[in-house]
Amino acid sequence: MLRTTIAAAALSVLTIAGPCGAAQHVVLPDGSGHFRTIQQAVDEAAPGDTIVLADGTFSSGGNRDIDFGGKNLVVRSQSDNATVCVIDCEGSLSEPHRGFHFHSGETADSHVVAVTIRNGYIAGTGQDGGGVLVDGASPTFTRCMILYCAAPSGKGGGVASVGGGHPVFDSCVVSGCTGGGYGGGVAVLSADITLNACTIMANEADGVGGGLYVQGSSLSAVEGCVIAGNAADAGGGARLGGTSLLLTDCLIWDNSATYAAVDEGGGGVLLNGGGLLNCTVVGNWTAGSGGGVLAEFIAGAPLTNCLIANNEGGAGVACATVTDGMVLTCCDVHGNVGGEYGLNMTDQTGTSDNISEDPLFCDPDYDFTLDAASPCLPANSPCGMLMGARGQGCDSPVEHSSWGAVKALFGR
Repeated sequence: MLRTTIAAAALSVLTIAGPCGAAQHVVLPDGSGHFRTIQQAVDEAAPGDTIVLADGTFSSGGNRDIDFGGKNLVVRSQSDNATVCVIDCEGSLSEPHRGFHFHSGETADSHVVAVTIRNGYIAGTGQDGGGVLVDGASPTFTRCMILYCAAPSGKGGGVASVGGGHPVFDSCVVSGCTGGGYGGGVAVLSADITLNACTIMANEADGVGGGLYVQGSSLSAVEGCVIAGNAADAGGGARLGGTSLLLTDCLIWDNSATYAAVDEGGGGVLLNGGGLLNCTVVGNWTAGSGGGVLAEFIAGAPLTNCLIANNEGGAGVACATVTDGMVLTCCDVHGNVGGEYGLNMTDQTGTSDNISEDPLFCDPDYDFTLDAASPCLPANSPCGMLMGARGQGCDSPVEHSSWGAVKALFGR
């Protein structure tokens, strides 16, 4: 027994040599290892080293507001399971803290892998990124969870990318976060971001972009993401502005925009730039215009191979201030309460391979894959391409399921 205990203790303090001279440093949540805190390990590590976090909850000074200081390092969970490796920022109005702050030009070779960041809170006007702030840097986050973080007077309750950086988030979750004016979940301003196969769910913004807010981005990419259950005054799911960004292969579902003005809204998406490609926009709501998508101040925003169905309030697609601000190609716009084409939009059904037919979801409440007979599948669509983000999932659709059960997974 003594020999086993000594061996376990030795493992907890071990610094392990890695390839090409790089080392791995193990940090324990109780501070009993070689390094008392994550920040101490970061400060003493050499570029290229890996800091391995044992399972458990890291909190208090040195385990939050983590700053790589310009070094390209890897911080990862030992178990490769974010649910059991948690950085609890314990942020509050009186003691604001976030998880990570990258601001010294770190590159894509800086990695955070399979870690949960929760309870970040950044106070004060202009204070952005309640969970993670990236300012002029380009780190990579993989399979991370950013939960219950807030920037009540700033942008990006969960994540903010500013100052010309370009972080990458791959297979990450941002949920339960709140932002001030812009971006309850994620905010991108005069910078870029890559969101690949991420879930942005149940976030709120006091202003615009409940899940995602993008302004002034030129190289961003948002692909294969689920943007669901978010809320804001306008752009409940996402707001794109001043950018050529296309949301690609995304499911935009059950978001809401509460501002009740005819030229405001966008329950699913608010476009002031950019567009949608192969997206499913379903079950969103607004008190204004464009339950699915609202375009404003732009002309010719592309909606290509999209499925816009069962949204409520001000029609499926609508435009504020500009007539026909969106150009639809090979889209199905169907079953939207308030009409398919609303404010300042000409009905485009029957042109450019657009249709208005029941998409035959496998489950119209939850599973937005398509029945074999769906007119949106490539074999049946007028353009020979898939409409929406989901392919065939069944041979006969059903009519019941529970979105509430999905929300419950994140405590909403």
